[in-house]
Amino acid sequence: MSQLRTLTELNEADCRTRLRSVPVGRLGYVENGVPVIRPVNFYMLDESIWIWTVPGSRGAAVAGQTVAFQIDQIELETRSGWTVLVSGPATAVTDVDELVAAADFPRRPWAPERNDQVIKIRIDHISGLRLPPSPAEQCATSVIGRAQQYRR
Repeated sequence: MSQLRTLTELNEADCRTRLRSVPVGRLGYVENGVPVIRPVNFYMLDESIWIWTVPGSRGAAVAGQTVAFQIDQIELETRSGWTVLVSGPATAVTDVDELVAAADFPRRPWAPERNDQVIKIRIDHISGLRLPPSPAEQCATSVIGRAQQYRR
């Protein structure tokens, strides 16, 4: 008999901790009247998410919009995971002191282009959900995983 799992809400502190734990998220915005979602690497600092992009690019076009930003972690074997969703205004960073601070962030852009534009998303709303693994699924996937290893 399998146990029912409960989807639980993450509190704000847990959401912020998770935002600091992963290097890549998805940026959601509207481009030419159409919703767009793009993967981006980012850095979380204080109440904002910082993203480097190429000036004049699609990523830079989000400045002035209210955007969505999502991160998650999925465990396929246990069918569990969590997600955090943020929304807030995106602005182009032009303040020299902020740009200097952004240059010292430990997480830098992955893309090879020259990423001179910094976009900052102020967190106006943050929420998260977690689906824990069930003990039955943990056991079953462990047995299945071992069986698949022996077949190779």
